[in-house]
Amino acid sequence: SRLPERVVGTHYCNPAPLMKLVEVADGRHTADWAHKATIEFLGSLGKTSVVTKDRPGFIVNRFLIPWENSCIHALESGRGTKESIDAAVLGSLGHPMGPFRLLDIVGMDIHQQVATRLYEQLRDPKFFPPPMVERMVAAGDLGRKTGRGFYDYDDTRLFGS
Repeated sequence: SRLPERVVGTHYCNPAPLMKLVEVADGRHTADWAHKATIEFLGSLGKTSVVTKDRPGFIVNRFLIPWENSCIHALESGRGTKESIDAAVLGSLGHPMGPFRLLDIVGMDIHQQVATRLYEQLRDPKFFPPPMVERMVAAGDLGRKTGRGFYDYDDTRLFGS
């Protein structure tokens, strides 16, 4: 950027209209006023800011992607159904939705891209997308936006009309 003091990275957690958390990462030359203005702006949107270093995956995707991959591996290996895994997460971890509902909202294509990019950057096998991800993306079963993912959807709109 020609104005690096104005650069502040933000990562809105998905689904962004429902989730309050936004990760904020300053660049090497980010000015203090730009950082503060970003935090204030996010607060005006009702968002909670979490400051993180500008590293691959920030905080959330560093643990979310391996966790989602692990849930997909559990499904692939028959340890549970998508429904039982989603129910287990809802009933024990207090998440607002299970991993397969979340993946359907985010989109399998997005999960594949993020997981692949993190794997390329970190060379850690826990980020490598499971085979099911490639099959679903190739079949066009991307989730809510295509009407089919782990679940089937009659209405592909996430939040009404």
